[in-house]
Amino acid sequence: DNSGARGTQSPLSAGPRFSARREHPLPAKPEGLLATDLDGDGTSELFAVTQDPGVMHSLSGTGAGRSWNLGTYPLAPRRVETPTSALAAIAVASRGDRTLRIIAPLGNDAQENRGPSEGELYRLELDQTPRALTTTAGRLALACDGRELLLIDEKRAITKRKLAADLPRCALLLTSGEGVVVGFQDTRRLHYYPFDATPGSAAHDSAWSADLNGIPRDLLEVDLDGDGDLELACSAGDRSLWVFGWNAAGGGVASFAAAQPLEWRTQAIPYSLSSFPSPATPNSEPPANHAAWRLLIAHASDLAYLELGAFSAAGPLLRHSAYAGQTPRDCAVGDFDGDSLPDLAIANRDSLAVSIMLGSPALPEHQRPTFAAGPRTPVGGFPNSIAAGDLDGDGLPEVMTLNSKDDSLSVLPNRSAALTTGSGRQSALGQAITLPCGPSPRSLASADINADGRGDAALISVDGASSRVRLFLGRGPGNSLRLEPASVDFALGIGGTDLLILDLDRDGDQDLLAADPIGNLLVWWTQGPAGEFTEAGRLELPGGPRAIAALGPRRGAGSNRNTGFDENTPLLAVALSGPGEPRGVALVEVRPRGERGEEGLEIVPSAHIPIDGSPQDIEAADLNGDGFPDLALLARDGVGSPRGNIRLLLATADGQFEARPPRPTSMEPRTLVLADPNRDGALDLFVTAQFSHVINVWTVEVDGDRSPSGLIARPHLGAGVGCLDLAPADINGDGRPDLVVANAHTDDVSVLLAK
Repeated sequence: DNSGARGTQSPLSAGPRFSARREHPLPAKPEGLLATDLDGDGTSELFAVTQDPGVMHSLSGTGAGRSWNLGTYPLAPRRVETPTSALAAIAVASRGDRTLRIIAPLGNDAQENRGPSEGELYRLELDQTPRALTTTAGRLALACDGRELLLIDEKRAITKRKLAADLPRCALLLTSGEGVVVGFQDTRRLHYYPFDATPGSAAHDSAWSADLNGIPRDLLEVDLDGDGDLELACSAGDRSLWVFGWNAAGGGVASFAAAQPLEWRTQAIPYSLSSFPSPATPNSEPPANHAAWRLLIAHASDLAYLELGAFSAAGPLLRHSAYAGQTPRDCAVGDFDGDSLPDLAIANRDSLAVSIMLGSPALPEHQRPTFAAGPRTPVGGFPNSIAAGDLDGDGLPEVMTLNSKDDSLSVLPNRSAALTTGSGRQSALGQAITLPCGPSPRSLASADINADGRGDAALISVDGASSRVRLFLGRGPGNSLRLEPASVDFALGIGGTDLLILDLDRDGDQDLLAADPIGNLLVWWTQGPAGEFTEAGRLELPGGPRAIAALGPRRGAGSNRNTGFDENTPLLAVALSGPGEPRGVALVEVRPRGERGEEGLEIVPSAHIPIDGSPQDIEAADLNGDGFPDLALLARDGVGSPRGNIRLLLATADGQFEARPPRPTSMEPRTLVLADPNRDGALDLFVTAQFSHVINVWTVEVDGDRSPSGLIARPHLGAGVGCLDLAPADINGDGRPDLVVANAHTDDVSVLLAK
C-alpha cells in the first residue's frame, strides 16, 4: 500500500537523490512497462499501464506526467511505427474491453487529457480476449483466447491464424518480421508462425516448436553468443532461462531449430526479460562480443532482479541479484536521465509503484552491478533500532543495530577510507561484530559520552516489568575496534521507547534523557566531573510519552513565555502516544532547581498541543528558515493502527505552534528523521514504513515569505524488506548525510548514499 501517493510523478522530479531504488507511486496496480526513445532525443520515455482502472502513465522523458485511459487489465505496452506519423506510437491491448489501441503519446492530440480517445490513432475491437501482444517495426501480433492469432501488417490488414494450444502466455514478433513465436501455458511449449504464409499451406500452421517443461512467461531476441545474429531467450518454469540458436549462423527460426537448446538456471519464478548493452568500463579494453549484452530478469517469488552477462554455452559468468521491491511483474531498461547509462525500471504490482534504479558507471570489478541500489550488510536477527557513531575515532561513523531476536548489539566497521575510485570514496561496511546487550534491547543512541574522541552507545533494555539504560563505550582503533559495556546501568521504569544523549545542564558533558510510555515517565541523568552518572529527576507525564525532541535554547519561538526564566532555557517536545490522555505533544522546560534553592535540574510541563491519533515520533528543527524551531510529527491514525500520517507544527512569533494538515504515510510508519542530503539548506523528511518496505520522503514547500504551504511527496526510497529504523550519517565522508536503514525482515542494514 502506498497511501501517500498523489498520482504520477517523474522519476527525475526534484528532491533528495540517493544511490538507491526509488519507488514512484501510481493510483493503481502496474503490471506492464515500456522504455523507448520515441522522439529521438537520446532520453527514454517510460510508460506504465495499470490494471484497474486501465490507464497508461508516462513517467519520464517528453510528456512525463500525462496519462491515457484504456480498458481494464491492459497488456504491457509495445512500441509500433506508424505510416502516418514521423514519431513512433504505442500499442496497448486491454483484456477488460477486448480492444487494441494505438496511441500517439507525443503527437499534437496528446497535449491534454481530453478523454478516452485522446491521442488515439487506431482502435480494433477484438472477438477474443487478448493474452499476449508483440510488435516489430510497424507489424503487430495478438495471441488471444479461442486459439486465435491476429497478425496485423503495416497497413493494418489483418490475418487470422489458428493457434496450436490454449492459454497463450507470451509472444514475440521476430526482429526480421518473418514470423511470431508464441508460448503456451497449456502445453509448456513454444510454437512459431510465419507472418506471410499462404493460407492453407503447411507453413500456415506452426512451423517450429520446442518443449520447455515449464510455463513460458516472456520472450526476447538478443545476441548472447556474440556472433552478430540474434538468439531467442525464454524465461520459463520455476528457475529456467532457455536459449535457442546458440552459435547457429544466420539467426531467425532456422537457427533456433538447428542449434541444441540451452537451459540455464535462474532464481525462483523468472517473469519478465529485458536486455541492454554492457556499460563501458573506463580505462579498459573494449569488451569481447560475448560480453557486449546483458540480460535482466524480474523474479516474482524471490522479489529480486537478476542481471546476467559474459555468456558462454554453460551459462552466464556474471550474475548479480538484488531486491526489486514487492511483487515485481515487469522490467524495462532505458536511459531515463540522459547520462548515456542504462537505467532500470520495475513494475511493483502490489506496491502500486514503479521502481527506478539509475545506472552507475562500470568499474573493472567483474561482478560490479550496473544499477545503483543501496548495498546491504547482514546483522543480527530482526534489527529494530539503528545508530551511527565514530567508534574508532578515524572520522568515519560506524553503524550499530539492536537485534530483537538475538538480544544483541551489532557493530558494522566503516571501511570506506580504504575504498576510493575515480568517482570518489565508496561505501564499505565490514562484517558485523556482535555482542550481547541485555533482554529486549531498543532505542539505540550514539555520541561521545566520555569525551575521549570515540563514539559510544546507549540503549534501553526491558526485562519483564522493569527497564534499564545501558552504556557501551567505544574502544580501540581500526581492526581492534570494540564496544565495552560500562560497569553500571541505570533503572528507568517499566518500558522505554526513546533515549536522548544531550547536554541538559549545559556544563559541556553529555547527559541522558529517556521516555517510558508504560510508566508515563521522563527520567534524566546528569554526568559528573569524573564521568559518573546520577539520576537527576523523574517527571510523571500522562498520555504515554513515546518520543522526545530537543528544540534547543528558547530563542525565537517560545522565548516570550515564562519570562521569569532565562531565554536560553532548553525546551523539549514530547510525543504522547497513549493509551490514555492527553495525546498530542507536551512541551516541557529544563530548569535549574536553583530557582528553589536546590541543586540539579527539573523538567516542568509548559504547554500541550492536542493532536488526533497516536503520535509515534517527533523531530525539531527550523524547517522554514525563519529562526524559530519547528516540529515535525509522525503519528498513527489511532493506537495500534497500521495507517499513519506526518504533519508540520510550525512555530509562530508569539511562541505558539500552528499545526498544518497531515499527509498520509505508507503502511506501518515507524521512524522519522530530518536531513539535508542535497545540501540545499532545506531539511527533508524521511519516514520508515515497515509493511510497505519503503522510506517515505517529503520536502517542505515554502512560499515567498518563508511560510511553508505544505509537504511535497517525493518518490519513496527502497532499501530492504521491513524498513524499521533509519539514521542519517555521512558514511563515505563526502560531506553529505547518507541514510542507514535497519531492515527487520531481512536481518540486514542498507546504506543509501546521497548524490
